[in-house]
Amino acid sequence: MAKIKVMVNGLGRDGEGKMSQIIAGGIIDSTDYELLQYSLTGPDRPRQTVVNPLFSKNEAKVTSVELIPPQHHSSALSKLKENFGSPYIIDFCKGEGVANTNAKMYCDNNIPFVMGSTGADYDLIKRLSAEADNPCVAYPNMDVRIVTWMAGIQYIAENFSGAFEGAKVELWESHQADKKDTSGTMKKTLEALAKLSSSEMSEGDITKIRDPFVQAKQVGVPENWTGWHAYHLFRIFNEHDGVRDSEELIFKRHGGECYRQGAMKALDFLVSCKYAKPFNTMIDVIKTPK
Repeated sequence: MAKIKVMVNGLGRDGEGKMSQIIAGGIIDSTDYELLQYSLTGPDRPRQTVVNPLFSKNEAKVTSVELIPPQHHSSALSKLKENFGSPYIIDFCKGEGVANTNAKMYCDNNIPFVMGSTGADYDLIKRLSAEADNPCVAYPNMDVRIVTWMAGIQYIAENFSGAFEGAKVELWESHQADKKDTSGTMKKTLEALAKLSSSEMSEGDITKIRDPFVQAKQVGVPENWTGWHAYHLFRIFNEHDGVRDSEELIFKRHGGECYRQGAMKALDFLVSCKYAKPFNTMIDVIKTPK
């Protein structure tokens, strides 16, 4: 049986596009999927890069990938369909508005895709995929356990709105220095906590930590992981008589393996097409009967 072809976008020169690299490596190692040797990338990138299989030193399996600059993205997708039939795309791109532009291209070309960018407008992507009747899984976090917690918090907020009224909420997130935007996980969960606490909250209430020294000495990130980690803290508290009554929820992730696993689950979900509607979130993936 022929392997299903998958394009992983967002690859770059050495040290760039780490999430895309680890996913591409997983595709290479997969028994069900084949990595297409093309990747849409940003400006000022080299013509080619290489992807090693995930956790493998086998040089025989190193795959060379042609990098396609922005001015050729649309034409490349058209040729992709002509040459490879009905491939799938996984996209963990960076940059303001890039995810939205890419999602529109995928919908215009009727290519199913998995989108994990934190910089995406997911309401827009939902509309685009519905209008094009183009299946996708799009969500700001692909980690199955974190998404399950997020779904639980949203459920509590919807069914117990105002239950935390009067409490204060403290939010901070720590990521590697090259992550410029605010964590999509925090932004998504902030909406639920605002509903629970009956308070006005905005992205400005989230503290972003990007200084490796602060991460290692104050946050507790192992020094060898300050370059690739994701820590999220949600603290709800009241103060009285010089003390705090509080609850805390902390997510700690190191590297990209947990997100790779989730992205592969999302891809399996799309390929099955048994439960997929045009727009799906990771919550839909997790809730799907096994």
